[in-house]
Amino acid sequence: MTWNEFFDSHQMIDGVVPLYKAGNSGNLFVCLHGAGHSAMSFAVLAEKVKSDCILFAFDFRGHGSHFCENETDLSEATLISDTLKVLNYVH
Repeated sequence: MTWNEFFDSHQMIDGVVPLYKAGNSGNLFVCLHGAGHSAMSFAVLAEKVKSDCILFAFDFRGHGSHFCENETDLSEATLISDTLKVLNYVH
């Protein structure tokens, strides 16, 4: 299973955070995966809803294709900060 079977585009935020997008118009959804998963957890959902809305999914540090210097810092504060960076980018 590859991302482009389900999502329309893939980009790297600051060369670190993989962000996947499906759809071009409608309501906007940003999906956050659980521990041990990745943005690909939302692949089938993205494929199903992209004709009616926009769906973004990203990989948290330590998951999927995310890469940064400290992949093991999964503290609440760090994950919230990472999520806010994604939301600001998407906005």
